[in-house]
Amino acid sequence: MSHRLISKAVRTSALIGTAGVVSAAALFASAPGALASPVKAPAAQRTLSVTLSCSTISGLSDNLASYSATWIWYQGGINGTEISRQSLNSGLCPPAGDGAITATATGAQPTNADTLFVFVEGGMGGCGSLTSGTTSFTPGAPATINVNMTNTSPCSYQKNLPKAVVTSSFAGQS
Repeated sequence: MSHRLISKAVRTSALIGTAGVVSAAALFASAPGALASPVKAPAAQRTLSVTLSCSTISGLSDNLASYSATWIWYQGGINGTEISRQSLNSGLCPPAGDGAITATATGAQPTNADTLFVFVEGGMGGCGSLTSGTTSFTPGAPATINVNMTNTSPCSYQKNLPKAVVTSSFAGQS
């Protein structure tokens, strides 16, 4: 009879032990994050601050000089997918000696962007040009870009404009 009691006690202990293991497994299975490694929070979205300035270096711009800039965010490089674009106009460049006119803007840097392309166009009257710049970065990392250009009038196709040298600069920083 003592053999039966011991045997029954062993079976009961085994049953309780098995139930405890099953209960613990069920507890962890119902909370999958309890065993998983911690997940990093997504990076906060950055803001790109841009300035576009225009000034007349010499001569008479005669309120004919102005510039505009467009910046485009891409995912997958310059030939990848366009995510968003924004534009900004400088307004009319002030006369020589009167400093610069500056326009500013801010915009969200898409968290999945890895390339920023900027083009600046403008000049004086019909004497203008276009210039561009590109910067690549890791998605979520800061982006910095600067683009400058200078235009001179008169030019070969607008000989009736006053003589002037105007300059523009675009600066972006996130």
